[in-house]
Amino acid sequence: MKATDKPAPMPIPFALNGQRNVIPQESQIGITKGAASLNDGFPPLTMTSPLQRAAFRRSAAT
Repeated sequence: MKATDKPAPMPIPFALNGQRNVIPQESQIGITKGAASLNDGFPPLTMTSPLQRAAFRRSAAT
């Protein structure tokens, strides 16, 4: 990518007036469902389609 191809900066921070929460350093996997941490980033749960999770739950229930 050339320096001239660089996208324009965002005029304001993302979600400037949105709801926020503190991102903990410790892993949240198994503690807070779907929560990110500085240690792990976003957990695998957030990278799985809700449809796939529903299909897994249905197959596990049989």
